[in-house]
Amino acid sequence: KICKPLMCLHPFILVTSPHSLKKLREYGFKTFHPFIDESYDELDTYKERKVLLEKEIKRLCSMTIKELDEWYWDMKDILIHNAKHFNIFVDSEYTKLENFLKKGLKN
Repeated sequence: KICKPLMCLHPFILVTSPHSLKKLREYGFKTFHPFIDESYDELDTYKERKVLLEKEIKRLCSMTIKELDEWYWDMKDILIHNAKHFNIFVDSEYTKLENFLKKGLKN
């Protein structure tokens, strides 16, 4: 589900297991701190993460259209990086899979 926001220049909040944002950064993607409070990613339980996620979503929903517009364009470099990197990442993963399958077929 993360593919679409990465490809389409959308900021995102991940409602998923802990350390998912950390893993995305390890893959070379950029996340949205300080535009989005990402401290939820470090919490171990869903109950803990849910409290911070709700708080951050409410903060974003309370922004005016003008504030949201400025917020979005301020993170333009991150969004462009992620879209470009997504293509590179997918090509790399495809090549790894292709090589793995070719190796398996030879054996």
